[in-house]
Amino acid sequence: TTRPGNRAWLLLHNPFRAAAVADLRFVGDIGRRETLDSQGVVVPGRSVVAYDLTERIADSSVVSATVDVRVGRLVAMCLQASDGTDPDGRRGLDLAPGVSGPASSWLLPGVGVGDGTASIGVSILNPGARTVEVELVPRFADPEAFVEPWPLVLRAGQRHVVDLSDGRLAGLGEFGIEVRTLSSLRGAEGAGGQAGVAASVVRWTGYGPVGLDVRPAARVAARGWVVDVAARFGAADDVLAVANP
Repeated sequence: TTRPGNRAWLLLHNPFRAAAVADLRFVGDIGRRETLDSQGVVVPGRSVVAYDLTERIADSSVVSATVDVRVGRLVAMCLQASDGTDPDGRRGLDLAPGVSGPASSWLLPGVGVGDGTASIGVSILNPGARTVEVELVPRFADPEAFVEPWPLVLRAGQRHVVDLSDGRLAGLGEFGIEVRTLSSLRGAEGAGGQAGVAASVVRWTGYGPVGLDVRPAARVAARGWVVDVAARFGAADDVLAVANP
């Protein structure tokens, strides 16, 4: 919400007949943020409510949101629109789906190339009520490449963005990311039976029309995937990254 000409909304879709009620929590650059109208948000049946993040959580380079649904079920997504008035003249839309809940392991098989030029980060959010130890592990296409993982300790409700363009990955080729909670690996159990976080890739510049593209991680490995690559970034040199965790 700091970029001129850029606006962002949290979209709450209720596909069912009965109304849904949700509490919204946000984490911006200066920590946890809440607004007077973020509690008890009513989403009527078979409708979409657009919650304006630009007005309510202003001047934040990255905004994370947690949707706690009291009644019913919702689909949550983030929509961004840029009108071309920013210094780079970006114009377009970006739509990022939310995830249904935290997990102890997240996979991002194709993140970028370690050339030291891309502005890429991994946003990790702890939406729970307990402190969680987290490890961000780079996974390279070259089996001989190795970089020490990023260790993190996230308090309840805390978000941290790991900058991958600081030079540590330079010259190591294509890479993906695994995010895992160490407390869960040691068998510690939280209030929901598992200490979990949420993770996504954030691209600030150089990709897409808006200049801030967000892609959530996958919380499972599966036997079948459907990937619509070209429609998302519109690039002519897209590749399909496949990882065996």
